Amino acid sequence: MGTRYKPTKALLLITLICVLVSAGCSNTNQQQVPQQQSAGQEKKNPDKLREIETNVEAMIGMLSGVPQQPVEPRPDIGRQTEGGQQDQGSQQTKGGEEQSGANNQEGSEQDQQKAQMGGQLGGLEGQTALLEPKPLVNWPAAMNDAEKIHIQWNEYISQAAKDGISKNNIDGFSGILNNLTSHIGSKNRAQALLEANNLNLQLANFWMMYDTKVPPDLKRIKHYTRNVIFYADLEAWDKAESNLDSCKDLFQGIRTTASKEQQDLINKIDFSIQEMEKVVKRRSGSLVKLKGKLAVDNITELEKNMEASK
Repeated sequence: MGTRYKPTKALLLITLICVLVSAGCSNTNQQQVPQQQSAGQEKKNPDKLREIETNVEAMIGMLSGVPQQPVEPRPDIGRQTEGGQQDQGSQQTKGGEEQSGANNQEGSEQDQQKAQMGGQLGGLEGQTALLEPKPLVNWPAAMNDAEKIHIQWNEYISQAAKDGISKNNIDGFSGILNNLTSHIGSKNRAQALLEANNLNLQLANFWMMYDTKVPPDLKRIKHYTRNVIFYADLEAWDKAESNLDSCKDLFQGIRTTASKEQQDLINKIDFSIQEMEKVVKRRSGSLVKLKGKLAVDNITELEKNMEASK
């Protein structure tokens, strides 16, 4: 009879260890795959981040001056003539001399009122204000909205870290939100507007971690465009020009990534930025407000178009 081979105890032990290690690795891989898929699904649907962004936009709208003060009636309208009838400035007089004099007087009064309005809009908590008429801000409502953003941020912050957003960006958003709340508490409209707009710049950094149809750079362009308006309002023209340059630089990248169907909107934004640049060079705060608002509206229109695209 041949000799039967008998495995040693050492060989049996080695075989058993290999089997256990192989099974353990297999279980580990099976557990990791669902977790990675779950994280990917969360990144595609950052609903909490959208809620924060919506409320930040609403905050900017409130601080920007809605509602506005009603225009007071002009003192020259409805004045009485010697005959006891109202002179509406539309009745013809002999030879047209009285009509011409009334028009000259009306123009003079309008100039005086503009000068007076400029004086009334001089300062708000030490800041120069060019917006006409000076906006009313519901400060208690603004504080309530700030508290809502704090609550939403508290609910989202752990997901932000899980989704790979850096600690610097998280700390940056927290610091700006605290500054915004402080400025609302002290009723400093100018600084509150700047900080609310800075929140959107931080949110653009967050959006880089998600699968979104709107490029984060387009959100940055909106931030810089608004800063041009806000700094022009404060007559800080160097900062307005610096933000305008940042806006123009980023826009060149957006132009190359937009689809053919979006080129009309791209051209609208391009022309509106050019128009805004012209009035920045003229140092016209009221025109910067007008042209800047048109640029922001065009950017928002492109954002909505991209969100709706397939």
